Amino acid sequence: FRQIVRSRVSARRFQPNVNVPHVIWKDILRMTMTSPSGFNLQPTHIILLRSPILKSTLSKHAMLGFGNQYRTSDASGIAVFCSDLEPSKRIDRIYEMERSAGGRVDGYLAVLRVAASFLTGESSTASNG
Repeated sequence: FRQIVRSRVSARRFQPNVNVPHVIWKDILRMTMTSPSGFNLQPTHIILLRSPILKSTLSKHAMLGFGNQYRTSDASGIAVFCSDLEPSKRIDRIYEMERSAGGRVDGYLAVLRVAASFLTGESSTASNG
């Protein structure tokens, strides 16, 4: 892990018009879906922008500073991470998926709904509610 962290560098420039194969984008997105989150709620949605027009629009309206604008336009793709403000709406589906998979201990499933409500800030307790 330390080797990976220490070898990371930021990209100051991207080669414009480089075509990244669809299979690579699919793998990248698949990896983001498996990144850890509390009780596996995955409270984000990812939009992959590859269209030059959409990247240009994003760079003009959402990016701060010229340096970020040209990077956004030059990059082969931009992943936009959108936060799900109501992840509790997915808890029942996640519970059923976890139960069907059979890979969780009963204690995990027993506290999933309650713990998820605390993690999402959607719970009420005697002291605040």
